[in-house]
Amino acid sequence: MNGLFAAYFASKDALVASDAKKAAAHASELSTAVKAVQMERMGHELHGVWMQVMEPLANISAGIASKTDIETQRKAFAELSPHMLTLVKVAPRPEPVYYDHCPMYEGGADWLSQEKGIKNPFYGSMMLTCGSVKETITK
Repeated sequence: MNGLFAAYFASKDALVASDAKKAAAHASELSTAVKAVQMERMGHELHGVWMQVMEPLANISAGIASKTDIETQRKAFAELSPHMLTLVKVAPRPEPVYYDHCPMYEGGADWLSQEKGIKNPFYGSMMLTCGSVKETITK
């Protein structure tokens, strides 16, 4: 799972930097990481959650990887992040993880971050610090 989270955070950072090429590359890594997860090593709770999020994570990350337009990638990332939130609440992962919210993007959008400070992936430098931390997730 560490590779999966690392690829998600790298995708987020590429979107913050408005780098569509890197966002696509890291989303491709995320799609690959989803396919590499070993379900037989999961406990019951994690396995149940994984079965819910596996397909959307694979499909949405592959979609981001196939796009070259940063705005299209950002819209897909907004769809991806709720599935990552569901997973991060039960999966072994780096700690802490911050659940962030931007009220301005598409009527409100969320993302996960390893940094407490807001770096908005939906607006990049245009509105870098737009948003707030909704929750600090620790185990």
